[in-house]
Amino acid sequence: MIERNGIGESYGFEAMLDKAQGRFTGWLAYTYAINNRRYDSINEGRWFAANFDRRHVLNITGTYQVSPKVNLSASWVYQSGRPVTVPIATHSNSIINDNPSYSPTYIYGDRNNFRTPAYHRLDINASFTKETKRRNERTLSIGAYNVYNHNNSFFLKTDSQIILRNPGSTIREPSDTLGWNINVTKNNFIPFLPYISYSLKFK
Repeated sequence: MIERNGIGESYGFEAMLDKAQGRFTGWLAYTYAINNRRYDSINEGRWFAANFDRRHVLNITGTYQVSPKVNLSASWVYQSGRPVTVPIATHSNSIINDNPSYSPTYIYGDRNNFRTPAYHRLDINASFTKETKRRNERTLSIGAYNVYNHNNSFFLKTDSQIILRNPGSTIREPSDTLGWNINVTKNNFIPFLPYISYSLKFK
């Protein structure tokens, strides 16, 4: 279903520092942004954070020229968690076809009522350049992605665990269900990942 006739608001600021000369170069960029939406048919007409609302984004990059043939670089990125909608309670289903159902119905509150954990990682790289006998340029790069192996979430998964009045009983009736524990877990994105690459530039 496509919602229509909604309104949105976006505001914030950006700042950047850049060092482009010398053996050490790099830049630092920071963004603070708010992005909200409002629809009459969603969230009872109240404002809510848009799916791509990230309040804080910080990028730091640095490069050090050890020699004309050796180059070291590192970059660090930080992003606030993005809004998602997670259940706030459960309701146990009643008997279906004369059999008790033990799958809960999730109850949701406000739209985008939760934020995923912050995303951040550090990448490093060392490049070694040398001229071949035929005066072409070859470069060997060694580095690593997500150096400190931060557990960045790719998506959130909701699971539920039944709470029974008599956990040891083999016969279950709908009245045996006291409730459900809701667990929201994050599924990882790319972990620590070393790499090596080789490139050849013909002149």
